Amino acid sequence: MRHELLLHKGDTSHELLRIVKEYIDSYPNGVVVTVSPYCMTRTKKQNGYYQQLVRRISAQTGIQTDLLKRMAKEKAIGYGYPVERDEDGEPIMRYGSLVPKSTKDVSINQLKILIRVLREIALEHDVIIEDEK
Repeated sequence: MRHELLLHKGDTSHELLRIVKEYIDSYPNGVVVTVSPYCMTRTKKQNGYYQQLVRRISAQTGIQTDLLKRMAKEKAIGYGYPVERDEDGEPIMRYGSLVPKSTKDVSINQLKILIRVLREIALEHDVIIEDEK
């Protein structure tokens, strides 16, 4: 059974100790603690923009949306976009390539990387991504 305990930056050391102690005391054999930074998940607005970029690029280039998304994610890995990992934390490879994370599992900053790559792809293909006024 896995539980997450969110600790806030502003918590005092006394509060942190009390929270962690209560948590540990609730398990007779103790707990294994893994520390990782909290990442805000993507926003609806950001996700909408990502989907809009994909649709526009696809419509103007003829590249199928699924293929375009995969191309963008694979290119984004070079910029720091996350990859899927196995239970040991090792990157997962498929057909000799790293498997990028699904957009549903990425943070705001990670989706920014993917959006930047999509904008690069649009520039490479002379795609108009903004409505002209």
